[in-house]
Amino acid sequence: YTWPLLVLITWIFRRQQSVWFWCILSSVFGLSFGALCSLPYIVIGAVDGGFFNGLYAGFTWWVAGIPWDMVHGTANFILMFVLYRPIRNIMNKLPNIRTFS
Repeated sequence: YTWPLLVLITWIFRRQQSVWFWCILSSVFGLSFGALCSLPYIVIGAVDGGFFNGLYAGFTWWVAGIPWDMVHGTANFILMFVLYRPIRNIMNKLPNIRTFS
């Protein structure tokens, strides 16, 4: 569900051409990735031990991953900044693949 969500978000903003917009969006997605991935643990914990146990399981999973989420968000920002223009230019040159430039 996290990757289809990313596809949906990028499709919604597909006409956006600002490198800064995409850098920030990529960073936010990287920072929120751990929170998105903790949702199944809320459900699993709730099934095994009740609603509050589920919240505890999801929250501890998310908090334990915050350092990684910070690295993930920073790396996404840097990679988007470096690769946005070259990849957009290549995609605009390919037949049948236009990024609405």
